[in-house]
Amino acid sequence: MPSKYIEFKNRDEGIDFDTKMTQLQSEMQELLRKEDESKKELLNLFKELGYGLEE
Repeated sequence: MPSKYIEFKNRDEGIDFDTKMTQLQSEMQELLRKEDESKKELLNLFKELGYGLEE
C-alpha cells in the first residue's frame, strides 16, 4: 500500500508488454547463442590439449 506521504508512481504504465517481451526474447536468444559458441570453444580447447570432455 502506497504511503500517504510519498507520491506513488506506477512505472509499469508506460511499458508496452509485447514490445518489451519481444526485446527480451531477442536478447535471450543472443545470450544463448553466445553461450553455445563459448561452450564449443572450451570443449575444443580441452580436446586440443588432450583432455577431451564427454558431453
